[in-house]
Amino acid sequence: MPPRFTSWLAAFRKGDWSRDHWYGVDVILHKMLLRSRHRTLDPAQADFFFIPLHLSLGYYSHRYYFKHFTQPAHKPLRDAIAYVKATWPQHWARRGGRDHIMVMTQDQGNRFVRAQVPESAPLMMIHHWGAPPDRALVDGAPQGDHRKGQDLCVPPFHGEQAKLNRWIPKQLNAEQGGCVLNGLPTFTCEAPSIDVAALRVTPRDASFTRELFFSGKMNLNWGRLYSLGVRQAVYRAHKAHPRVLIMTFDNGVQEKVPLTQHVQNYATSKFCLAPAGYGFSSRQYECVLVGCVPVVIQDDVEMAFEDVLPWRRFSLRLNLSDIPILPELLARVPAAHVARLRRGIGCVWPRMLWLAPGLYDARVDEDKTIKASRPFDAFETTMWALRDRLGLPSNESWRARSSQSCVEEPGDEAELDLDALRAQVRAAGVSLSKDAADVAAIISDWQATGDDLKFAMKTRFFPGGVKIPGVKWT
Repeated sequence: MPPRFTSWLAAFRKGDWSRDHWYGVDVILHKMLLRSRHRTLDPAQADFFFIPLHLSLGYYSHRYYFKHFTQPAHKPLRDAIAYVKATWPQHWARRGGRDHIMVMTQDQGNRFVRAQVPESAPLMMIHHWGAPPDRALVDGAPQGDHRKGQDLCVPPFHGEQAKLNRWIPKQLNAEQGGCVLNGLPTFTCEAPSIDVAALRVTPRDASFTRELFFSGKMNLNWGRLYSLGVRQAVYRAHKAHPRVLIMTFDNGVQEKVPLTQHVQNYATSKFCLAPAGYGFSSRQYECVLVGCVPVVIQDDVEMAFEDVLPWRRFSLRLNLSDIPILPELLARVPAAHVARLRRGIGCVWPRMLWLAPGLYDARVDEDKTIKASRPFDAFETTMWALRDRLGLPSNESWRARSSQSCVEEPGDEAELDLDALRAQVRAAGVSLSKDAADVAAIISDWQATGDDLKFAMKTRFFPGGVKIPGVKWT
């Protein structure tokens, strides 16, 4: 592809976007493919054709926009497809473009792409947001366009993720201060923050500081247009619950803490909330890196690599309707099952990271844990998912068993019956707080009417003493 579709888009940038931003997987995947053993120069041997288009490099300088696909990005996409069809018509004709891959890293993935550029309809889109075109609707409109079986959802990248990673030596993450004495690293610096041996032991319920932790934006005046309403509903229902810690940092409310404390808030919680954002969110990946079991509440949204990774083995998938009883539900999850899920996290975390040499600083790149994890990283898992699409036989396990953090115990395949757990909570006659009861009524009304405006108006919250210019609160 000519450089106008790739490197020239970086002309207005200082530095490499792929090192420091959430949206650089279009660049990263291209670079990794160029030097990959999976690449072939013989079109007859190819199962897929990759079309490099680095839209992320122009999200600001060219107004291509990072939240969702917008009008300025129409022309480069149309031009790229036209170039491929004109230059290699025989390859496009082989399957009508269905074996051609393109990356869209906006918050809402490939939403609007096929509708606004119909030529892109047959493409396989690799993106971060698995909301389908016929569900997860807000105001009657889909919030994504993930076509199951056609598109592929993958994790995003951020250069700061190494600081959150408690599976690598302490000296490389945010907890390095705990292993440095008089400015020099001690022997404990070589060990990961997470004690792998402890993963084999069922934790005591008393060892959890709280049932649930979340830190992030709330956008309390957006309704279901942000996080499908989950963040707002959880905040309104449980902001005062003694076993729930919710730290917000938007709309003038500032509760930021040092990164070390932020990591500890994750690490000392039984579960950590992983809702959506405007589209995709980083929370489920942060949870995995820190070792906290993610509670994913993103109804009808497909997770990264869900075709090949069993998310139920390392996360808890709940529904919007569970929010009113969330603390009580989480309290009843047996500690033995939490231990199973944590062991699952210890086996799956490499698949949530892009680990190509050069993406992190030299100390992280050369770390033996990182090196041992590269055969199972997000790039190799993408290749595995593509092989799975072809129906090729594979003996690959979702567990990165060569990683020292991957431990297994008898009974780890046991399932948790969430419906039975819900029934137990309701049979116990748990008395909801006024806030939780209010949210239960709001969700029930929304489920009956589908009225997103009413949901938004009822989940708004006015931060005490904070006036926001230009915002009218009702």
